[in-house]
Amino acid sequence: MHRLRACVSWQLMRMRVGSTATRSYSPLSCCWMEVTRRNFPSALLEISSLLPRSCLVSFDCEFTGLRGNDTREEWEDTPEERYSKLRDGCSEFCLIQYGICLFVKQENEYEVFPFNFYLFPCHSLGRRLDRCFRCQPSSLKLLSNSGLDFNKWIREGIPYMRETDELWWKRRRKEAEEPSDEELNQCLGFSRVFKIIADSNIPVVGHSVLLDLLHTYSHFIDDLPKVQIGT
Repeated sequence: MHRLRACVSWQLMRMRVGSTATRSYSPLSCCWMEVTRRNFPSALLEISSLLPRSCLVSFDCEFTGLRGNDTREEWEDTPEERYSKLRDGCSEFCLIQYGICLFVKQENEYEVFPFNFYLFPCHSLGRRLDRCFRCQPSSLKLLSNSGLDFNKWIREGIPYMRETDELWWKRRRKEAEEPSDEELNQCLGFSRVFKIIADSNIPVVGHSVLLDLLHTYSHFIDDLPKVQIGT
């Protein structure tokens, strides 16, 4: 993920301030982990073990597009109109990558653990989850220039599903024969990472993250709420 890589590179160039009167400096320590279906179980275990020691989490997302031709932002937009346009974009485009950095404080420095997750929507539990999404050429070109492997995204992307879809499937299982818990857990995929971070109550930080937050809610929790415009 190009923005997260830049963030990590910037953090690596920063120096720590020593705890004594004389300042001592050393770069933050960091190791990168690219996560697909193949190594997702081990990444989930590592994040679960790191969270209790982490003091904050940063995140960044990449999408198949930012906004459609009919949802261009205008300078005269009201807050309600701007939100409505962003909401429409979140329902039309999907997540491609989700970057997470866990920061573990080590005396007078921070150890950073970055994870870059390839995500691909869950589609194996019926038509409810097999949703269509749009792609924006400029966004795909930018991601390609940044080194994103689209074959890896489709073939090895980690599935995810919203909390409302998970609850719907659990209700269905009580009424009829539906997928097993194992199949549901596989489809939950990255949603499990989202849940353990949310449950940890650790501060989450980011840069210019309004769109990232809206996509996170839209893809892991539920449809974004509508607003009344012009009232």
